[in-house]
Amino acid sequence: MHKRGISIFIALCVLLSGVLFKIISLNYLPYADVGSAYSSKTLLIGQTRGNIYDCNLQKLVNKENKLVCAAKCGAYSLSYIGSLKDEEKAESLSTQLTKGLPVIFETDEKIQNEDMETFEVPERYENSDFLCHVIGYTDSSGHGVSGIEKAYDTLLSQGSGSLSVTFQTDAKGRVLTGIVPTVKDDNFNSASGVILTIDEDIQKIAENAMKECEIDSGACVILSAEDAGISALVSTPTYSRDNLEEALKDNNSPLMNKALSAYAVGSVFKPIIAASALENKIETDFDYSCSGKTEINGTEYICNGQTSHGKMNLKSALEVSCNTYFVNLSKRLEADMIYKTCTDLGFSSDTYLCDGISGEAGAFPEEEELENKGVKANISFGQGNFTATPLQMAASYLAIASGGYYKYPYLIKGTIDSSGNLTQTQKKPDSRVLSESTCNILRSDLISTVENGNAYNAECSLCTVAGKTGTAQSGSYDESGKEILRTWFVGFFPANDPLYCAAILSENGQSGARDCAPVFSIIAEKTMELMISRAN
Repeated sequence: MHKRGISIFIALCVLLSGVLFKIISLNYLPYADVGSAYSSKTLLIGQTRGNIYDCNLQKLVNKENKLVCAAKCGAYSLSYIGSLKDEEKAESLSTQLTKGLPVIFETDEKIQNEDMETFEVPERYENSDFLCHVIGYTDSSGHGVSGIEKAYDTLLSQGSGSLSVTFQTDAKGRVLTGIVPTVKDDNFNSASGVILTIDEDIQKIAENAMKECEIDSGACVILSAEDAGISALVSTPTYSRDNLEEALKDNNSPLMNKALSAYAVGSVFKPIIAASALENKIETDFDYSCSGKTEINGTEYICNGQTSHGKMNLKSALEVSCNTYFVNLSKRLEADMIYKTCTDLGFSSDTYLCDGISGEAGAFPEEEELENKGVKANISFGQGNFTATPLQMAASYLAIASGGYYKYPYLIKGTIDSSGNLTQTQKKPDSRVLSESTCNILRSDLISTVENGNAYNAECSLCTVAGKTGTAQSGSYDESGKEILRTWFVGFFPANDPLYCAAILSENGQSGARDCAPVFSIIAEKTMELMISRAN
C-alpha cells in the first residue's frame, strides 16, 4: 500500500512538472516559437495582369496606383479607422479588429507603423474610356473579353502577379502580438506585356479633337508615315468599362470599333480613281466642262446641288469635288485598271492587325462588275456598292504620301518579358503600287484642294496639309425622313515630308468640310506642336 502511494505521488509530480514547463514556455519563450504551434491568416493586397505599353514604352494600363492598407488591432489602427468618413465601413472594420482579426482597406494616405502598413496597388485602367476600343476589357475573372486584352489574353495572364500579407494567428484566427507579418510579392510588378504602335500623346490629341468638334458617332485613324504603325485609333462614342450594360443599350453602338468598320466613302475615293488614271497614262486634262450633271445609260449623275463647275481638269475637279468630271474620267478607264489599283491599295481585303483584331474587308465590285458603266460611274466618286473602313482609307492615302509604297498598317510593335527583353514584331514588307510621278501629281493637287478648294478647314498654321473631303449617301434615313450622311476627311501632314496620315469619319454628318476637316486641322496643329516639343 505504501509503495502504491509513492508511485501515485511520483506520477502527480511528473504531471505537474509538465504543466509548469508549458506555463513557462508560454510566458518566456520567443513569440516566433509559439507562433509555429499556431496558424496564420493571409490577406490578398492586390493582383496584377501583364502590361500593355504604347510605342514609347509608356504604360497604358497598370499606370496609376491606389493605396491599400493592411491593419491589425492596436490603439493607432482603431483610432484611424474610427475616423474614416464612411461610418458603415469604419464600424465593420473596427468590429473585426476588436475581435483580433486582420483587415485590409483602401486609403488616401500612406501609413506605416506597428499596427498598419500601406501598399501601392496598380489600377488596371487609369481612365475608364481612354483607348477603350483598342485595349478592350476583362471579365470578372480577369480574362480578356475584347481588344488587346482578349487578343493577348494568354501572354497577359502569364504576366499576372499578386501581393499578399500573412499574419500569425491563434487557434481562433486572432493575430498574435509581437510577430511581424510576412509580405509576399509573387511577380507583382513584372514588366512583361505587349507593346503597341499607339502613341499615347497622339491618341489623346485625336480623342480630344473628336470631342471638340462634336463627332459623337464616328472614327479617327492616324498612321505613322514611316511604317504605317497605328499611332491613334478612336471610335466614338466610347464606353465605360464600369457600365457595359448601358453601352449595350446605346443605339450608337459604343462597343463597336468604327475605325475598323466599313462605310460608304464618297469623294475621298476620287484621288484613288485619279491614281488609276495616272498609272495607266489616261489623259486627266481632257476637254471637259461641268454643267452640274451628266448621264450614263439613262442614269443621271449630279454634282452637289447640281452646281455647274464649268471647265474642269484633275486639279480643279479635286478642289471643288466635281462628281461629273470623275464619272467622265471613269469612262476612259478599263475595269481591270480600276480593279488593280484599288486592290493593290488594300480595298476589298481584311486589314489584319493581330489574332482577333482585323479591319473589315468592306465591299468592292469584282472586276467583271466594273465592266458595267453604271457600276464604274458610281465607284468613280465613292458611291454604289462600295464601302471601306477609315483604316483602309488612311492606308490608301499613305501610299500617295510615301511616294507610291503601300505600307501595311499594324498595331503590335512587339512583346517584352519580365526581364525587360524586347521581341519585335516581324512586319510585312512594303509594296510598290504607284509610281513616284503619280504621287507627286496627286500630292500637289491635294495640297491645292486644302489651300484653294473646299477642304480649307483642314489647314494647319504649322505645316502644309494635303487631303480631301467626302460626303456619302448611306441609304438610311432618320426619323424625319432625312437621309443620313457619312462625312469624311483623309489627308497627310506635313504634305511634302509626311509624318502622319489620318482619316476621320462622322457617321451622321453634314459635310466633310464642316464636320471632319476641322478635326484634322486640330490633329495636325497639336501633333506638330508635340513633335517640336519632343525635338527640344
